[in-house]
Amino acid sequence: MRCEQLTQQEAAALNPEIARIRERWMSGARWHADIEVLRVVHPGLRTLTDRLAESGAAALRARLPGAARPPRP
Repeated sequence: MRCEQLTQQEAAALNPEIARIRERWMSGARWHADIEVLRVVHPGLRTLTDRLAESGAAALRARLPGAARPPRP
């Protein structure tokens, strides 16, 4: 898959909101989550490591043809 950055005109043609977001992104604005606050608001929030250990890794392997299998003990 090849990705190319949209010009401001292309973004505006898609949607004015997309153009505003692109403009903010190009000027250096970024979004940052406060994970500790999120954990207070959502106590069940898990880490990626937890998710993969529970069932996430198996779910990903099932969807990715040719994905490496874990080594057998």
